[in-house]
Amino acid sequence: MIGNRNKISESFKKFKQQMTPEKYKYDAEEMEQFLLLKLLLEEEPVSVQYFQDILFISRSTVLNHLRAIDGDVFLNDMTIVHKTRIGYQIEGDLVSKCTLFARKLLKFMNMREFYQFLESEQSLSKKGELFFL
Repeated sequence: MIGNRNKISESFKKFKQQMTPEKYKYDAEEMEQFLLLKLLLEEEPVSVQYFQDILFISRSTVLNHLRAIDGDVFLNDMTIVHKTRIGYQIEGDLVSKCTLFARKLLKFMNMREFYQFLESEQSLSKKGELFFL
């Protein structure tokens, strides 16, 4: 989906290593936005365990948040699909995925913080840290 996926992934990994999300409790909206944006970006299924590790929440909480974002995904002509023992992914056309991703990112992310991360690989807030994992 993204031409420079490896470069971006490396930047995100470096960013993740600098932060300590376990010291901050994300609210339900932040977690749901993270799940949605992560699933929209990924071409392969994302495991529930991944979300548990990043957000420090239980399996049932992850599943509850996935149910909560399902309506938004459905309204954009896409579906959240569960691949048994592998994970979840959003299926739909690329344009719909990119459009929803851009709308949600712009709504939820401070653009100043986004540019700050691009320039210095540092975030200004815990919410920003979550989205740049």
